[in-house]
Amino acid sequence: MHTRILLAVVVVFCSNSLSATFVHQYNVVSQRALQGWSYELTNINRLQCLLACSRKILCLSVNYNKQSKVCQLSNRRRRDMFVIESFEKDTNFEYNEKVLNAYETHGVHVTSTNVTYDEAQSICKDHLGSLATYENIYHAFGPRMDNCIEGWLISGEIAFTEETATDKCVLKKPNERSNVFPCKTYYSGYYCYANYSQVVDRQHYISESQQIVRLTGNNAKKLNANASDGCCKIFGGRLATPFEVFKVSATHVGLCVKAWLSHGLAGNACHGGQSDTWGFPGSTGILFNYPMKEFFAMCYIPFPDENLTFPNPFPDHKVIHVKGIERYSLTYQEAQARCIGHGGVLATRAQVEFANSLGYSLCSAGWVESGEVIYPMTHSHPDCANGRIGIISYGYPSRSKMYGGYCYVINIP
Repeated sequence: MHTRILLAVVVVFCSNSLSATFVHQYNVVSQRALQGWSYELTNINRLQCLLACSRKILCLSVNYNKQSKVCQLSNRRRRDMFVIESFEKDTNFEYNEKVLNAYETHGVHVTSTNVTYDEAQSICKDHLGSLATYENIYHAFGPRMDNCIEGWLISGEIAFTEETATDKCVLKKPNERSNVFPCKTYYSGYYCYANYSQVVDRQHYISESQQIVRLTGNNAKKLNANASDGCCKIFGGRLATPFEVFKVSATHVGLCVKAWLSHGLAGNACHGGQSDTWGFPGSTGILFNYPMKEFFAMCYIPFPDENLTFPNPFPDHKVIHVKGIERYSLTYQEAQARCIGHGGVLATRAQVEFANSLGYSLCSAGWVESGEVIYPMTHSHPDCANGRIGIISYGYPSRSKMYGGYCYVINIP
């Protein structure tokens, strides 16, 4: 099949109408006039013409001349604004408008073909547009988009990836969204907007009230601890503290998921626990996790005129649980080494008792400095120590046995 790409020509205004230059037997219309791309295919039948459109991303218009067997494909849905008199009067043309693998509302084109961010942006530019902002799709399809698809936005986020949403097709208010931002090669559909934006500044398109963004790796994998830190730096930020995530979550942003946080911490910063262990509710499950575990990452992105600071993420009592690849997978020496790596040492029993008096509660046994294995409970739970509260002790087992550990943070790395 022979394809001829139409070249832009000078459009002449005569009596308030458009005329076009003729090249051989084909009408050649200004690329600017069509507001997008256009192709002509010759010597094919009508069915082949429609099939060709179905294989072309964002092919919205099909015009077939059955006499000369010329198939015209365009990404313009309507051509009323740029009609050609000779084209309109030529009865040999049959005009068929199709919407195949894409549709448009308020200038937003939606396409389900999976591509990378750069490919999506390039395709949108080829159509004299740019990737849409979240505000574009919110105003076009909100409050809910039927048959929604995940898709790239100009900010670098993937629309319709709210992790905590019960209805994936609901569009939250722009300042309440929590779509995921991939850091590695990620394939998704995309949303193009009709107007072209010359400068693409990803950070500029993030809502000013949304300083915490949720990061991931590629389609198949999330991020380990080191990758989370590096990924956040790409966005000009740093991993968020537990309290920062908690504050943003309180404004209806759906960040209540397990994720990497600053200084090797991981957990759900708004889990809804009963105790107040870090100076805010619901932080019981935040701990030093195994660094190769893969979670989302919570990234704090400063305002353009704001200096990036690194606040202390730890509670006043400075006691943090540490775990290995499994819940109980650290010997005494391994737990001690992990605590040192996080700027601390194994906590004493007295330090864990003090933390417990301030509300620290965790149903997970761990080593302390003396070689005792304990865990602190502030409220009764049937699955923990038969409902007992206080410091629960397993005694002094062999230091080669596997548990977690309780660290006391001395220096912030």
